[in-house]
Amino acid sequence: MNASDFRCQVPPHEALILALVRAHEPSVYVLALNHRSWLDRLGAALSAPPYKAPPQAPVLMIKPPASLRGQDAEVILPAGQSGLVLGVSVSLVIARETYCIPAAQAMYHVGALALCADLNLALDDSEAWYRPGLPRRAADGFAIQGDARGDATFPQEVCTYINGELKHRLVLAELIRGPALAVAQVSEMMSLHAGDQLWLGSAADSPMIHAGDHVRIEAQGLPSLEFSVQSIRDEEDA
Repeated sequence: MNASDFRCQVPPHEALILALVRAHEPSVYVLALNHRSWLDRLGAALSAPPYKAPPQAPVLMIKPPASLRGQDAEVILPAGQSGLVLGVSVSLVIARETYCIPAAQAMYHVGALALCADLNLALDDSEAWYRPGLPRRAADGFAIQGDARGDATFPQEVCTYINGELKHRLVLAELIRGPALAVAQVSEMMSLHAGDQLWLGSAADSPMIHAGDHVRIEAQGLPSLEFSVQSIRDEEDA
């Protein structure tokens, strides 16, 4: 079954209730190295120390609450940095307690889909995936999620426009783990709770964004996500 065949199976009203009535703060998990372009880019390095083999299970990063922003956010470029890597993907919003479920039932645990942007400072490949410094991947404003839609069908691609110009297409058929398999395999490792978000990961050729840029991310059937980038000086002048 193709990724585009998947649709959220939880009734929207139930997903909303379960996402709002909860006893813990939602967590955001990002799947790393989940696009086949990373296998092509890293090649033999994936079999080098310290791991000596490509990952056989999902590789997860956690975004702290302070890093999260929403629609029309203004991202502040850290001092001394010329730009940020813009990794776009699709977020799965979990609707109910999820633990050790098969892929065939996974989409009954997803209440909504949304577009998301995972920002980070440019790193070389070894720094990027072997214990990167937290400020380089999880600074304030480095995780942006758009409005969620509960009756969405999983799209085929995500398009990124920077200052009105198409700069990148993320082909979701190239995900190593599509939505159902991702939820199932992550649920074998840990519990997911109502309101948690699972971001499916970006491509290795993600574009750079700079101060003054306006970003618009689009995918068929999902609300678009827009935000802008400004420097610290721009913020102080404002």
